[in-house]
Order: sequence, then structure tokens, then C-alpha cells
Amino acid sequence: MACSRVPGMFNLRNLSSFPSIILPANYISVAKFSSLTTFKSYKNNINAKSCDILKPNVFDVSLEMNRKASNSTMNQAEVDKFAKMAGDWWNPDGVCKPLHSMNKVRVPFVRDRLVPGNNSAQPLKGLNILDVGCGGGILSEPLARLGANVTGVDACKENIEIAKFHSSKDILTKDTNFICSTIEEYAETSGIKFDAVVASEIIEHVDNPQLFITSMSSLLKDGGDLFITTLNRTTRSWLLAIVGAEYVAGMLPKGTHNWEKFLKPEEIEEMCEKAGLGTRMVSGMTYIPVVNKWMWIPDKSVNFALHASKYIN
Repeated sequence: MACSRVPGMFNLRNLSSFPSIILPANYISVAKFSSLTTFKSYKNNINAKSCDILKPNVFDVSLEMNRKASNSTMNQAEVDKFAKMAGDWWNPDGVCKPLHSMNKVRVPFVRDRLVPGNNSAQPLKGLNILDVGCGGGILSEPLARLGANVTGVDACKENIEIAKFHSSKDILTKDTNFICSTIEEYAETSGIKFDAVVASEIIEHVDNPQLFITSMSSLLKDGGDLFITTLNRTTRSWLLAIVGAEYVAGMLPKGTHNWEKFLKPEEIEEMCEKAGLGTRMVSGMTYIPVVNKWMWIPDKSVNFALHASKYIN
């Protein structure tokens, strides 16, 4: 939801160079369901009731048209942007510092949703996991250390080179398979079906997010799990993730994010449903820069994580 007041750290008189603020549409919070059958029954019951609440404004219609126009998920400008920062992936005090810290919540999130209650040293042993938009392998490596057979896919060649080099130095991660490809191209050629697909902090950088999710779904086994972390498209996310993080605090390079590419939780849920996936859980996340720590919170207006499962035919 939009902020009722702007924090004191922002000087609105100096924001003339930033994108105009568009008030976000209301959306429905998604409950946690015990089964996919329960979820589908709930979804069918609320669709008619929710259509008035979720009427898109003119900006949402424009965004949807642009997203549908592309037949590829790759945005060359985004790939070039990350190629320039490829050498900083494994610098714990560099621009990827928040991502390194995020592992403390996103790795347990994936582990506990896949194998709840398994406290062994390698609880993911035997599971095939695909890390989409893997970057330099920051998330791929800890998943591999937990025993998973990890494949990392990224459209940026420089990212893949860094990921291969870094993972080769550890006996627990040296067998991680890194591939330079878009997700749709990989889906066309891969003969593997995965137990889980993880797309963390990537969907906000791709074109055609529906194709992105559909391609990931096609790579999942029936009953397999999809995990997404991303940014919501709200006034608050614009103020904190772009104005605050990029222009005021300087935690990220200016231009790292494009607010118009952010997706609301219900938009991703709808895309998942079209791709044969049922949303199981959506939870808010927040980053506290002064202590370099992420926390789970009920508020989904800035960062959020989503877990969906593929319907069994």
C-alpha cells in the first residue's frame, strides 16, 4: 500500500529527476492454503468478486501491452547493466551486499518449504534445483552445499563465467552446472525436469514475465515448486527501493531498477495460474541496511517472496 507520509530522509524538492509517482491499485492478500485443491476452489470463488477491486488503471493496461509484445524474456539493456557489475558479485561489501545478506532468509525459505523438518547437514540431497537468473552464483552455491544438484541459468555471459570460476574452488559446489541462456531457450533444449525452480530478484529485470513464468513451469516436475522473490509496484517501493537505495543511500548503482517492471503479487499469481501453478504462500520481506539484515514481515508493499506449486495432471 502507498505510504501515508514520506520519511524524513527524502527531500521531495530534489526529486524532479525521478519518475512520477503513480498511486498503486488495491490488491487482495493471498492466504496460505493447505492444498492446491483448496487454493483452486478459493480462486474460483473470488474471481468474480475481485474483478471490480483489481480493475487496472491506464498505466497497468499500457504495461501489460508492452509485456505481451515481446517474444523473448531477455532485455539487452538489463543484461549489459549486469555485465558491468559482474566482477562485484562476490564482494560481500559491494553492490551485492544485500543479496549476500538475503541468503540468510531465502535459503531457509526454499529448504523449509521443500523439506520441512529436515535438520540434516544436506537436507536437499537428491533434489534437482534450477536457479534462474543465477548471476554470479550467490544463491546457487549455498543450495548446492545443502546437497541439491543445482543448475544455474543466466543470459549474461560475464555472470556465468564468474559463477563457474567461483564454484570451482569448493568441493561442495564444483559440480554446479552453469549455463548461459535465456530461460525459454533453455526450456526448449533441456531434457531435465526439476524438483524446484528458484527465480530470486530477477523477474523485475526481464521482458515478458508471463513467458518467463511459463518457461519455468515447463521445467518443473508435476508437483514441483517455484520460488520467486521480487519487488512490488507501489509508491512505497519507488520511494525505498529506487529513490532511497539508488539515489539517496547509494546502496545500488543508479538505474539498477525500473519501477515500471515491478510486479504486484496478484499479477504474479495470475501468471502462475495461467502457467499451471498454484500459489501456496506470499510473504513480505524487509531489508535493514544499518545492520545488513533481512526479516520476514506481513507487509508486502516493497519486497515479497512467493511460493507456488505445479498442478498435478
